[in-house]
Amino acid sequence: MPVSFTALEWVEIVAAATMPLTVLVYVVQRVATGGAMIKGSIQLVFVLLGMPVILVLGLEKHLTEAPLGTLLGAAIGYLLSNLGGEEDPSPRA
Repeated sequence: MPVSFTALEWVEIVAAATMPLTVLVYVVQRVATGGAMIKGSIQLVFVLLGMPVILVLGLEKHLTEAPLGTLLGAAIGYLLSNLGGEEDPSPRA
């Protein structure tokens, strides 16, 4: 018997599958390059791990509109908080 999923269930499956794949790819990439976790990579990990959790909880109605909006607003504010804050360390002539 073929399995059929609704569009909502497919979104949740893809979001749930993204999280372990994110960790795997990130760890392999960091080990291969020998790089340290920097601020931008921590933000990337949050987006790839935290946002699917918020998405699934919102789609399953475990989060109502107020907490969902607060979490999304905080996440977007955190990600965009220092968008223009990167200064060039070399002096300009």
